[in-house]
Amino acid sequence: MQRVILAFGLASAALLACYSGPHVDPDGPADPALATASDGTDPEGGDEDAAEAPAPSSSAASPAPSAPVCTSKQTWTLGDRKSKLMHPGVACIECHTRKRAPRYSFAGTVFPTLHEKDDCYGAATAGQVVVTDARGVVATATLNAAGNFYSATKLTPPLRAKVVIGGKERVMKDPADSGDCNSCHTATGKNDAEGRIIGP
Repeated sequence: MQRVILAFGLASAALLACYSGPHVDPDGPADPALATASDGTDPEGGDEDAAEAPAPSSSAASPAPSAPVCTSKQTWTLGDRKSKLMHPGVACIECHTRKRAPRYSFAGTVFPTLHEKDDCYGAATAGQVVVTDARGVVATATLNAAGNFYSATKLTPPLRAKVVIGGKERVMKDPADSGDCNSCHTATGKNDAEGRIIGP
C-alpha cells in the first residue's frame, strides 16, 4: 500500500481490550465519552448492516505536522478497562487477539491529522468507515467519540475502505489484506501508509 489513507482487511479482534478511559486536558474540550450525539446516535459507535458496495472515489491526503501531536488534547488513561473508546490509535485487532477480546473483521481510529499520538482521542465527529470486500460485501462502522470504529461483519480480503464525513469521502488508495487499520496507520506510518487515517 502506497500513501495509504486507510488500511483495512480481515483479522480477528479489535477495540475492547487494549486500554481503558479518557483523560481530559483542562485546556481541551469536554470528555467525548460523556457526550451524546446531537442526532441521538450512540457516541461509542459500532458497526452497521452489511450492504452491496457502491464504487469508491479517490481523494488526496491533507498535509499534517511531522512530529506526533494530540490535537484533541484528550488521552485514554484507564489502562485495559474495557470500553469502546479505549486505546485510540493502537492496533486493535493485534491487541484483541493477544488478550482474547471481542473479534472484529476491521477496526481502527480516524484522526484529524496524519501524525497523532497513540491513546490520543481522534476525530469525534459524525462519520463512518465503509469497507468493501473481495465479494462486494459492504460493512459500515460508525465513528465513536474517540474516533474509533469497528465491525464484526464477515469479510473476505482484499478490502477497500473509505471514510465518509459530511457527505465527503476519503478513499484508501490500495486494497488491504488486514483489517487491523492502526497496525499500518501509526503516528509515523508503516507499510507505505503516510500516517494516521484521516477524514476528507
